[in-house]
Amino acid sequence: MTKRQNGEQKVIFVSIPDHYTVGESVLRGVKSYLKSRVNWRFIGPQWGTYRQDWFNDLDQLRKDVDIVLPFEYFPISDLLEIEKLFGRIFYVGPGSVSPGWWQFYHSDSGVGRQAADYLKKTGMNHFGYVGFENYEFSKHRFQGYREGLEVDPTDILLIEKIDYRYFTEEGYPLKLPEKYQVWIDKLKDWMAELPPRTALFCANDNLGRDVLNTANLMGIQVPEHLCVLGVDNGVKLCTSLEPTLSSIDLQWEELGHHIAERMLDCLSQPVIPELGGKLVFDAFFVQERESTRSQGMMTDLFWKMQKYLEDHLSENPTREQVARAIGTSDRSLARYLRSQMNTSFQIEKGSIQLEKTYFLLKNSEKKLEDIAEMSGFSNASSLARWLKHKTGLTPRQLANSKSFSPQECLKNEAGLG
Repeated sequence: MTKRQNGEQKVIFVSIPDHYTVGESVLRGVKSYLKSRVNWRFIGPQWGTYRQDWFNDLDQLRKDVDIVLPFEYFPISDLLEIEKLFGRIFYVGPGSVSPGWWQFYHSDSGVGRQAADYLKKTGMNHFGYVGFENYEFSKHRFQGYREGLEVDPTDILLIEKIDYRYFTEEGYPLKLPEKYQVWIDKLKDWMAELPPRTALFCANDNLGRDVLNTANLMGIQVPEHLCVLGVDNGVKLCTSLEPTLSSIDLQWEELGHHIAERMLDCLSQPVIPELGGKLVFDAFFVQERESTRSQGMMTDLFWKMQKYLEDHLSENPTREQVARAIGTSDRSLARYLRSQMNTSFQIEKGSIQLEKTYFLLKNSEKKLEDIAEMSGFSNASSLARWLKHKTGLTPRQLANSKSFSPQECLKNEAGLG
């Protein structure tokens, strides 16, 4: 291929799968970066499903196309044929590709580690994952999540592919297939078994939407009893939910800038290089919203205390026992809770007891005697008296309550609200 003059228009052939909003975001980044730097023109089925007739037309276009920009799901076998015609392939997506291509994708294991680092600071005591069974990105995100937690998540739910084209960008259903309702029923059964104070990392925002909507139907308080974090930060979807969904922003447009930068370097070369390169993009951040924004980000000491109380609640541990177990003194723990966290041991322990009691009353068939033992009480009568004193409610009334915040209830009683 002969090199064009600097001022001559450059042609980029683009193919984005149908309904692939990620590709649209990346392409916006590419265009915005190139806009003031080169005379360019985009051709190809940018907004539609890849079609064989476009591939057939490429032979006629080979003298015009400078760069081919396909996105994942574009048939690799066809791209190998296209490579013979053009040479410059800028592939957006993971997987094995020809060594002569440029390849750009996110570190999905890095996304998982980011989720773990964030959720560990929310004060939750248990961690779960909701993902896709047969998608590599979901597997890698789970792997990074597990590595970041340094422990295995307590609850994992994997599903087969769900066609989310049945929803608007804001998450409203257009036409729900029977398969989707089967998935929601499965999700509801799974969430009924989650322990109190669980943080869930969802492989994308669509799954986060499903979890939040199911939590609302089941009366699970978010984020008091359940924290939910998605991926992609689709603003219309995340902000239309109630509560709004926290999500990891993968900065797709920024990735598009990096792709465009490499394109300019490539176009400046008089000869097509024999080998391409690879860019693994890991510049992402958590956009915090209501689904995780509860008591603020917790310190390690506070998190250790919460975790120990949750794991040993049935033993009814004292402050001195907890302090010794987490490596501090009774006096230091009391002072830390009062001065740094504006709370007390009694409030935090009582909050966990209330949360566990509330969750079990609402989502299990266990007898009150068993619930009392699991929540750190000697018998059902002691639990009932304590509930009446702290909340003004009987166990039955608490189970039927639709809006209940244990932390605020106890803080108001102690005058710390």
